[in-house]
Amino acid sequence: MLNDVYNSADNQSRTLLPQLDLSAAFDTLDKQTLLHRLDHTFGVRGTTFKWISSYLEGRSQYVRFGDCTSISVLCEYGVPQSSVLGALLFTLLYVAA
Repeated sequence: MLNDVYNSADNQSRTLLPQLDLSAAFDTLDKQTLLHRLDHTFGVRGTTFKWISSYLEGRSQYVRFGDCTSISVLCEYGVPQSSVLGALLFTLLYVAA
């Protein structure tokens, strides 16, 4: 992509580069929709389905700053970030539709 931008500049052409910020997109994933799609669209069933379901369900989060800790809140939406599986599940729900 960068090569294309350089070539356009060399040819004195204009370059338009749209960008999409997905930094909060993982937080918007509906778990029930994802599980339904895994079952009905991709045929994920049995032990694998149960494993993915347990990976998504029952997660909570809290914030710790110094000696202070917030209350723990159940995560109703989203997948765990900074994980390979989280990115894969996001892709299966939104991109591979």
